[in-house]
Amino acid sequence: MYYQARPTPQMLLADSSWRLRNSLWMLAVILGCGMLTWAAFLYIGMRARNKIWLGAAAVYAVLFIGFIVCIELAGPSSDEIVAGATRTPTEETINSWASGLLVATWIGGIVHAGIVRRQYLQWRAQNAAPWWEGSPATNPVYPPPLYYQPVQHNSTHAAPLFDNRHYWGPPQPAPAVNLGKPAVRVDVNRAGHAELAGLGLDETVVTELLAARERRGGFTSMQEFAAAAGLKPHELSAVSARITLTPPPPVQQHGFQARGRRLDL
Repeated sequence: MYYQARPTPQMLLADSSWRLRNSLWMLAVILGCGMLTWAAFLYIGMRARNKIWLGAAAVYAVLFIGFIVCIELAGPSSDEIVAGATRTPTEETINSWASGLLVATWIGGIVHAGIVRRQYLQWRAQNAAPWWEGSPATNPVYPPPLYYQPVQHNSTHAAPLFDNRHYWGPPQPAPAVNLGKPAVRVDVNRAGHAELAGLGLDETVVTELLAARERRGGFTSMQEFAAAAGLKPHELSAVSARITLTPPPPVQQHGFQARGRRLDL
């Protein structure tokens, strides 16, 4: 079983989609017209447990409450004025101050959120653990061991030099085991074209090698075979473990042979 590595903070900050998802809280500042700025800063302040951002949320909440109070003291609403109601000069002044306060809160909140956004993204990248793991600062999480094998040994013996109770990696396949079967060797004095070609020799070399063996009646030594095949010493050493050489049968001599005793003069 393999576990996907957690992305680093640098990888998260380089991901534009991740930055966009973690900046959606700014929509309350931009689209709220200054009336929801306090809610946006309250959200990031509670999530990051940042007292400065929580303090900013309290300031924006006071400004919003002040706007509501000014609207109540500004006299008739716009619909009532259209219907024929009038405002006193004091109420007109209060209404102007309320409108200016709302616009200032809106613009100031957008600028403030743009400055805080970078700090919030850096904090979010450093604390990007899933919610079920808790905070990395208080609940460090390590990947589970991929392979576990308990080691049991007698207390009378010395402890092993390598304790493999914790092996951080997938189990490796065991190496191939030779069951005692001898390796098949090629007899260069009896092998055919296909067997000699299986040694990695070129087709032309195999043809010339068979012709030389036919002319000589077989090779008498490995050096003779290497000379006929054009093998260099290191090439012969590479294939020596795969070949064998059966000496050719002795040549029978035909003809008359003198018999009898030899006379010494």
